[in-house]
Amino acid sequence: MNAIESIRILPVVVAAVAATHVGCGEMTPALADSADAPAGSEVGGVGDEEDDEEDDEESGGDGEDGEGGSEVGGAGGGDDGSGDAVSVEAFELSGLVVDDQSAPIEGAVVLFCGPEPPGGGCIFSTTEVDGTFSIIDDHVGTFKVQLVPGVDLLEQDYSPVTFQVTLEAGEVLDLESPIIFPKTGARVSVASGPQLEVDEMLALIVNAESFNMPFGNDAEPYVAAKLLARQVWEPLLLSGIPDEEEIVAVWALNTFDAYSKDVPIGFRIRNETFELAAGSEAAVYTVLHDMGVWERIDADVRVSDDASVIHSAPGKGFEYVTWLALTDGS
Repeated sequence: MNAIESIRILPVVVAAVAATHVGCGEMTPALADSADAPAGSEVGGVGDEEDDEEDDEESGGDGEDGEGGSEVGGAGGGDDGSGDAVSVEAFELSGLVVDDQSAPIEGAVVLFCGPEPPGGGCIFSTTEVDGTFSIIDDHVGTFKVQLVPGVDLLEQDYSPVTFQVTLEAGEVLDLESPIIFPKTGARVSVASGPQLEVDEMLALIVNAESFNMPFGNDAEPYVAAKLLARQVWEPLLLSGIPDEEEIVAVWALNTFDAYSKDVPIGFRIRNETFELAAGSEAAVYTVLHDMGVWERIDADVRVSDDASVIHSAPGKGFEYVTWLALTDGS
């Protein structure tokens, strides 16, 4: 049975999380083979066996009928009467991380957090020289997967990729499509606002006084964007966007996880490429970094009467800089 060994967070993850402020709980590395790892780890571990008698008294396990087991695993101990948790059969998730030219990326960090609700703790895997990664755990449920830059990638303007997967006990899931790790375009200083042209199609309306960089990032506040090709976002299964709405465009943004709580970040999108009907309602979604799901922005998004621009209503927009998805709002 594979298990997860609790250790200190490695420097690569400290740097990546500080740069992206992903907000995971306790993190441990994903181990390919950890049969000798100590039991009792908080994430994916089995019960503590230091004092069997004390465990019996606290958990109520009687050892014969398996009642009163500990919270993780949901069953009592076996013949030894310890009341220890029983882990389910481990699952494995593996995949490949590439850039937009299909070249493998070494040193990206894949965070695997959950299961739901958020805060269940994270494990991680770092991509190899060929871009591959593998994660093994013995929890089941719906997990957030987030791809963040490791130490050697922090200055290259990668925008973290966030999505959800649901895994069952014993399942082996090899992601069929590579995860494309996008880079955003030129940085635009927030101080040059309030309307910031982040690419040819998208402008963000940012209040500089309300804008905050993510924890640990002391760079001059900036935003950047990249309009993504369908092959980048389509395999990610954008959870939270209704099936009946057609996804028209998706942007990756930076500085990822920067935020503007007091004054929402508004937006204007040029419509000549998308050709949504004049005066019609549209919808823009943002990915929730702590959940890996998409949420519709309450911004009264409409197409202008001359059909030139798709825009948020004055004073409305989004709080956290992550990714944006434009739909027809149908």
